[in-house]
Amino acid sequence: MNRDFLILSTGRIIQSAIGIVSIRLLTSLLSPAEVGNYYLIFAVIGFCTLTFISPLGFYMNRKLHGWAEHRIAVSRYKRLHHYLLLVFILSFFAVFLLNKTVGIGGSLGALQFALITGLFLYLSTCNQAIIPAFNMLGRRIHFVVFMALTLCLGLLFSILLVELVSRSAFYWVLGQVIALGVVAIIAWFYFGEVLKSYSPTNTVSGPEPEPIRQIFSFIWPLGLTFFFMWGQNLSYRIIVEKTAGLEFLGMLGVGFGIAAGMAAAMESVVQQLYFPLFYDGINTSDPVRRTQAWNSMAKATLPLYAAFAVMVSCLSPFLMKLLAGERFHASYLFLLCGAWVEFFRMSNNILAGVAHSEMQTRHLVKSYFAGASIAAGGTFLAVQHPDRATLIPFVLILSGLATVSVMYFDMRKLMRLHVFTKELLFSILLSLPFLAAIFLYPYQTDMYVASGIVFAFGAYFLFSQYKLNQDIVSGRKKSALPEVIPADSSGAQGRDSV
Repeated sequence: MNRDFLILSTGRIIQSAIGIVSIRLLTSLLSPAEVGNYYLIFAVIGFCTLTFISPLGFYMNRKLHGWAEHRIAVSRYKRLHHYLLLVFILSFFAVFLLNKTVGIGGSLGALQFALITGLFLYLSTCNQAIIPAFNMLGRRIHFVVFMALTLCLGLLFSILLVELVSRSAFYWVLGQVIALGVVAIIAWFYFGEVLKSYSPTNTVSGPEPEPIRQIFSFIWPLGLTFFFMWGQNLSYRIIVEKTAGLEFLGMLGVGFGIAAGMAAAMESVVQQLYFPLFYDGINTSDPVRRTQAWNSMAKATLPLYAAFAVMVSCLSPFLMKLLAGERFHASYLFLLCGAWVEFFRMSNNILAGVAHSEMQTRHLVKSYFAGASIAAGGTFLAVQHPDRATLIPFVLILSGLATVSVMYFDMRKLMRLHVFTKELLFSILLSLPFLAAIFLYPYQTDMYVASGIVFAFGAYFLFSQYKLNQDIVSGRKKSALPEVIPADSSGAQGRDSV
């Protein structure tokens, strides 16, 4: 566990560092309107990914260990690639028509908008179908190397294109697309080699592919759920773009985007560390063991997410000073609210693990329907009000709270949950010192002071959460590690990539 934690933490440090540089360059090189286009592009990509790709991704995660054991993973991936090609074609024409008829992304042009959306959707799915699988199969170093290579090349190509061709969102995202495709091709060959180690050459053939009807019964509730998830987390961008304009969307998107990026970085470490154990733990017909697997994961993750939300809320002016260009520093209130939107989103993901464990994904639909209705309807009303800069974040926080509440009560019908634990209470108590940052707000314009404050409180966050989770991790190690694949043998989910 310590070796895995070190490798994954190193990878996450690399990802976080590149993310910090990326969003700083994005907000420095592009105008607020082009930043608005950037977030609009990812709102549309998020719809396609969440609705048509993510449900199949969860199915693949659920089956990956079994496919690897029977050495049929490569053939299954090739079959699913046909579906991905179909999604690419349909998304291209759908986005083209939406631009021409409704005017979404009007400043981008129909062909550019459809092309960048379709290419990113296709190549990012290829990339993310392979690279996180290394981690799921215990190959931490492969995972970290390919993930870091994707991010480094993506940033390099984006900078080159916006400097040499045009400072536009299209060319920034195109740089990401090129990197995703190049690394996906390289990773695919390594993936085949890794799978060869799982059984002898003369192993018996694996089971026949599951009937389409059986696969569809698992993924259709997820597709509907993720559609509502998109409505809750990303649909506001399209409403804002059509009503308030790209510049306001750029300001709003940067604040919420930084919160989402920070949350995704932390959440992915948690997922990489705990989700392989969780998925292996629920790979049993014993409901008691599945319950233990979920509660063990929740006991470690939910306290961490709560502390993260408190920390980012209190440090929001200083974080905005460090992470965004000067034109976006006033968006720190959006970052503050975004931290709580992300807290509810990450908590929803943990609660949704109950439905995945019990193969009862239809129970996810109600909660996200409630959240999407509040988010889309509330944003439509709030954006027309003069005080929309305050009302829209409030609507999105309320939407997240509603989703968590409905989800919690629905999941209790499937499993005995232990959410309000002593670890959650301790984590909240350990987060109280972050409130001291409020008294330092007068110094938020000084870069050196802001850096020192973020470093000091960030170090405290890491230390306090490490001490809190040390016993949890040790306990999981004793109970769970003997069941896991050896270590040497993974956020949105339609989250923004910067």
